[in-house]
Amino acid sequence: MGVTHKLKPEIRNFILEQKKSNPTLSCRNLSNLAQAEFKIEVSKSSINAVIKEAGLSAPIGRKPKKARPHIIMPSLPILLRPQDTALEIIKVDLQRVSQPQEEAKPRAEEEEQKVKEEEARRQEEKKQLEDEREKAENEAARQVEEARWRKQAEEEQRVQEEAAGGKQQEEAAKLEIEAKVKLSPQIENSGIVLLRAADYLIAGTSCVSPLISKGLNQPQSDILIQAENLLYSSLLEDNIGKSSLTQLQLTQEMNQEISRILLNALQEVRCIKITLANKDTLYLDGQLYTIWSTPYLPYDFSASISNIKSRINKCFYENSLCLIFMAPGYDMPSKEFFNLVSGFNSRGNGILNLTLYGNKLEELAVISSFPNKKHFFVLAMWPWQFTESRKINKIGEFTPVHLGAEAKEFYLAEIELELSQPQAKETVTLRGCVLKTSPNEKARLIILSNADSEGLKSQELANAYISRWPNLEEAFQDYSRKVELFTYTANAQRFFSTENLSLSQNALIDTKSLLESYLKALDLYLRLSFMPAGYEERDLITMQERFYSLKANIKPQNDCLIISFQPEPGYGFLKDLSYLCRRLNEKGVYSGENKLLYFTIA
Repeated sequence: MGVTHKLKPEIRNFILEQKKSNPTLSCRNLSNLAQAEFKIEVSKSSINAVIKEAGLSAPIGRKPKKARPHIIMPSLPILLRPQDTALEIIKVDLQRVSQPQEEAKPRAEEEEQKVKEEEARRQEEKKQLEDEREKAENEAARQVEEARWRKQAEEEQRVQEEAAGGKQQEEAAKLEIEAKVKLSPQIENSGIVLLRAADYLIAGTSCVSPLISKGLNQPQSDILIQAENLLYSSLLEDNIGKSSLTQLQLTQEMNQEISRILLNALQEVRCIKITLANKDTLYLDGQLYTIWSTPYLPYDFSASISNIKSRINKCFYENSLCLIFMAPGYDMPSKEFFNLVSGFNSRGNGILNLTLYGNKLEELAVISSFPNKKHFFVLAMWPWQFTESRKINKIGEFTPVHLGAEAKEFYLAEIELELSQPQAKETVTLRGCVLKTSPNEKARLIILSNADSEGLKSQELANAYISRWPNLEEAFQDYSRKVELFTYTANAQRFFSTENLSLSQNALIDTKSLLESYLKALDLYLRLSFMPAGYEERDLITMQERFYSLKANIKPQNDCLIISFQPEPGYGFLKDLSYLCRRLNEKGVYSGENKLLYFTIA
């Protein structure tokens, strides 16, 4: 007999419900139904124990069969018919006894053959009855299963119109939320995709899912779905933070560890110090706008530590391009620019290490031991930059090309030029391309790289740059405005910090509260990093009203997902939404399936 207390309550209830609805179901049929429903094998003995405990089992022993009439055969076999009377039987016996022995023998053989045929017929009828009974049981089980699925489908459809409540209604609500938080072709709640973009950059959810998966002994993919359901569910309800979902209830120790991981993931990198083998140093800001000589950079150029480490890994270990917005300086290239070119061109001994600093210039990490190979960068130079310090060696003919996620049309010509730094007495030759948006206008941008001409074509360099920095002059204006603002108000500026977040306190409460605190942290990160000035003083409610309740379409295109927001006519925050889209596009946000998210407005 199976150990019934090991069965989950939902399995026990399912077995009893099926037995009550169809008492003829055997333990074997119930075992098959349970396996189809819950994907686990339940023994017949365990099922029998559950039925017996509920008082639903049949009496002990086999079902009684109808007693066959016991017939005392005469000396010679005879096939009896049901309508034969006792008197007729006696008459037949007397007649057979009086017959001569030689006449009785053929008659006996004939009667014996008839008895055998009758027995064979009865066995065949018995087999047919058993086959029909088994077929009927299977049909009954199939009808029960079909009825159960039909009932579940009806419940899922009805739950959308009824108030929440009841076990099956809550299950349908969970399935509904799971469908909504996925990046489906049509979404009704833009907050899910905007905050998920922030989470992709921070990588908080993906960092904690392995821990939860190990603690609960569940597949990591299932844990990630549950965590995202719980994380974004409050955006799908009338009142933020009032979700009725209660899955992922973890221990206090696990909550504390999750809190620690999330707080680390929310750390921002203000700058990256590159130390060369000759001990020279230079700095890159967190968003890779340009090259600096000092670590005192605008807070607006910070980035999450996960995003920075991902870019470093791709550039130095996977041989991808390091995409920098623009070369530093106006009249002539800076000494740090030539140091970067030298460090990237050297094989193995150019760059000694990289040091990551936080917003308070605290040291976050040191990365060293780079592969012994050349590393590649791509950056832009404006036509008005370095006019006295550059020399064009050659330039090709302009041809039309389509670049970036939206495949915008540009005109491209290959170029090779020399840049010199009189103070350092250095000269470097770079190749790339010149871009303009129409055949008759002047050049808009020069894209340069240290990549070998045999490695990447000019159009590939241009496409990589435009995919990362698609906004051109507007991005430069925003960059210049932030530099100027920081120059005059550095001490008064506010930057993203984990000190005021309630993640540590909510770790002592429950998992749901902990994830809700992380959702608010994502919202704060989005407001400080991607919204126009002033939104740092707003809150999640305001963002929900203005930006998180929009409809959007998601269209796959090559390796991109084009996310097109669809505000209603008369929408009052179109300018701010456009600014948000441009800043997110410059960030280079990649989904969990490694597809670039590109944001636009329909």
